[in-house]
Amino acid sequence: MADSTGISEISKTDRPVISALLAVAVLTILGCVVVPDMMNKGIATGTKFLSETFGWLFLGIYAVNLLAVFAIGFSRYGSIRLGGLEKPEFSLFTWMSMFFTAALAVSLIFFAPADLIMQAATVPPAFPGITPGSNEAVEAGIAYVGVNWLPMFPGYSLAALGIMIAVYHKGMPFTPSSMFYPLLARNKEGGCFGGFIGRSFNFFSALAILVGTVAPIGLLSLSLGRSLEVLYGVQPTNMLYFGIIGTIMVVVTLAAVTGLYKGIMYMAKWNAYGLLLLGLAIMLLGPTRYIVTLFFSSWGIMLKEYPRLALWLNPGGDMTWLSYWPIFFAAFCIGWIPIMGAFLARISRGRTVREITVTATVILNVAFIAWYIMMAGASIHYDRLLNGLVTKALSLGGTEMVLWTWLNQVPFHQILAPLTIVITVLCLVTTADSIAITISQATTGATNPGKMHKALWSIAMCTMAAMLVVVGGAATIQGAIVIVGFPIAIYMAVYNFHCLPKILVDVETLSNKCADEEYVNVALACEECPSE
Repeated sequence: MADSTGISEISKTDRPVISALLAVAVLTILGCVVVPDMMNKGIATGTKFLSETFGWLFLGIYAVNLLAVFAIGFSRYGSIRLGGLEKPEFSLFTWMSMFFTAALAVSLIFFAPADLIMQAATVPPAFPGITPGSNEAVEAGIAYVGVNWLPMFPGYSLAALGIMIAVYHKGMPFTPSSMFYPLLARNKEGGCFGGFIGRSFNFFSALAILVGTVAPIGLLSLSLGRSLEVLYGVQPTNMLYFGIIGTIMVVVTLAAVTGLYKGIMYMAKWNAYGLLLLGLAIMLLGPTRYIVTLFFSSWGIMLKEYPRLALWLNPGGDMTWLSYWPIFFAAFCIGWIPIMGAFLARISRGRTVREITVTATVILNVAFIAWYIMMAGASIHYDRLLNGLVTKALSLGGTEMVLWTWLNQVPFHQILAPLTIVITVLCLVTTADSIAITISQATTGATNPGKMHKALWSIAMCTMAAMLVVVGGAATIQGAIVIVGFPIAIYMAVYNFHCLPKILVDVETLSNKCADEEYVNVALACEECPSE
């Protein structure tokens, strides 16, 4: 079987993984309905134990990703072009838009406005003696922005390298487990899912992305409902939330079914244009001077404090704050690495190792920090201007209320508010449809999975989100990411230190055999290059 560009692929539905995922989803929802207190207590206990016992593992793997991506990108492997194409499938803007919105769309709307104001209110233990809410507390929060977010894209890039080389240059199926091919034996059909070890990795990868996506879909749906209440007086009810999520489900399913080159690509570009428009409006109409000075100051703060804080675990002290912030974010992003790496691998054909690592990391991190500081800075500014009203809204209404509390202070908010609602929907759709396709790939091994698979996961994600909104379990499930991310952290440690070096040597060997005068390109489509 071959995809649209002629690269052969192995496709076989992995029914055990699909069945296990659906079973866990059903049991989780039932747990939130029947025994919510037990679910809360169990997840809290597991999260506390893993954070205190293995926090070093989460932070260590996370920090290694940031160093490794530059070491590999600027190494002799950097010029190798991957994916079997002479030039990239997508333009730089389209490529960055698709990955940026798929990986971060939920965080852009949900976390960014409230993240810094929460950290400033609860000063990190690494900065003793600072008054909560002060300028020094804001700077301490910014220092942890670097710890929490800068290593995220590098982790996705490293996974993408392994998956691209395994799939496009070694003939493996399009599953996250294929990046472990140096360890996993291949059977007569080409290895399929790597036996129990490979299947378990695919299962945990898909489960982590479900946990990490379903909860934000539910929480952002709550945000949309409350925005309609604040802006237009619409009373939020379960029927309203069902209507919001139902509409999102229809759009997500259609976008996923139409595929990468139609639904997802156009949705991501519209999302990117909308974010640029909204960001420009807030920058020019909001507290421009404060946002600009905070943005440039932030880089110095983050780069100065990162070496001290990246692996800091408050030896001998309480780890509660760390488990809620850097350890949680590290576990969250590590849990997303396999599936987001697979998505990046799918859209990066024709790009070099250096583009996938260094270029993607630099451009995306700068774009994300700019957006983050703009939204978080506006929250800080208006909170002080309104005598703590934003903080009060956060404590009473939750994270989803922060943005809507200060947005009506910005000139032309009558236009910006509906634009923000549209962008929030686009963010939800872009993230969900990208993940639906990638989970379909992980459970079939196909580069272009069938429409039924994509529709299945689109509907499953939105149905779970709707149920969790009704029973109030979205926040509970989001906390489980530390538990689900733990086995993936172990896998990724093995991948970074054992598999990835061997994979890079493999592709370099093939590149030396297949290099021509214009570019270095290796693929199964090159008849002179053996796949083994």
